[in-house]
Amino acid sequence: MKASRLFLSLVLAAQLGTLSIATPALAGRTQCQQRLTSLTLSASAVPSGGSAVGQVGLACKAARSGVTVTLSAGDPAVRVPASVTVPSGYRTASFTLTAAQVTADVVVTITAAYGADTASASVTVVAGSPPTGQPRSLTVNPASVTAGSPATATVTLSSVAPTGGAVVNIVSDNPIAVVPATVTVPAGATTATFGITTVADSAQAYTQTVGLRAGYGGGQASAVLFVFPPAPPTGVAVRAVNLSAATVVGGGDPVTALVTLTSPAPADTRIYFYGSAYSPVRMSAQTVLIAAGQQSGSIQLFPGAVETDYTYTLTAEVRGTAPAAASLLITP
Repeated sequence: MKASRLFLSLVLAAQLGTLSIATPALAGRTQCQQRLTSLTLSASAVPSGGSAVGQVGLACKAARSGVTVTLSAGDPAVRVPASVTVPSGYRTASFTLTAAQVTADVVVTITAAYGADTASASVTVVAGSPPTGQPRSLTVNPASVTAGSPATATVTLSSVAPTGGAVVNIVSDNPIAVVPATVTVPAGATTATFGITTVADSAQAYTQTVGLRAGYGGGQASAVLFVFPPAPPTGVAVRAVNLSAATVVGGGDPVTALVTLTSPAPADTRIYFYGSAYSPVRMSAQTVLIAAGQQSGSIQLFPGAVETDYTYTLTAEVRGTAPAAASLLITP
């Protein structure tokens, strides 16, 4: 009896030891816990009626719905929006703060909050005469570009810039378009030009809309830039679409659609799928990313119930190249 109890104790101890070893490994696979980590300002001081750019930062990339961070200013001498949203897939977002007219310098604390986390930064509103001009227009050329291509923007003031020039704050509301924090209109001039850099991301599936703002003297002008998905790698197209079954019963097992390129992808390549309109078939995904060096990828098709025979056509393409297609017969 004592020997059997000793054996059971040894077994339990071994099992507990195994659990104590496995637990750290499991802990290593926990997801990133979203937190607000920073609040920064483009300037530590702004003149009365001027503006500056603030940026909030997160510990992790924002989820699909984005992350909304609330904002507040500790004194009416500075105005900030009630909140700023970090777009899905990004860790930062920018906003504009505007200084009111003051008769004496005022130090204002800007606070950002998300859940239990807060971050703050201070800015001094400097007393002085208000600027004589404000942004009259902001234009972008070209108005639409392919991701990775540059664009140029021009800000125009309502009157000539004062001695020393007019420092205009520039903001992009989408991280896919990168702009300088400020641009200076030279003294005696009314316009200044700056460059816009767009980020090429192979995971971008749809056209992105970018809102651009120029702020100076308490006023602002805005413009819109459209950023199309990156151009597909040259020389690569869809060679064939193969289905795991040619005929299936509606409501039955899913069908695998395997797409093959004409050659291994020289860079990450996104394939777009299109099905027959108003069809009883659901796709597991409308795009698939084929990694550089690979030549194929797949999605699942889920055929719904039908009352009569239905022929479903699936088309796949690399944008800008010839597509390939395959047909699936769905029976009652």
